[in-house]
Amino acid sequence: METVRSSAVDVRPSRTDPHIEDLGNKEKDLGDQIEVKEVSVKLKHAAVDEGKNQTAEYRRQLAARQESHDKAEKANSRGLSSDSRQ
Repeated sequence: METVRSSAVDVRPSRTDPHIEDLGNKEKDLGDQIEVKEVSVKLKHAAVDEGKNQTAEYRRQLAARQESHDKAEKANSRGLSSDSRQ
């Protein structure tokens, strides 16, 4: 009876396989790029929020100035109408 030997080949890549190292480096680079993008997005959101806050403050100040102007104009028109009666 003959013994048949199978020639099993180890298809697992070795640790020193340059393709595996290259993939590992690419994965690390992609991870770094993702972190940079996340920080960039956070900074952009912060800038947009700051712009919104500044716009809201400007609008409050503008409304207060407009109200003050309207009151002064109203008082001025009352003064003119009382002067014209004399």
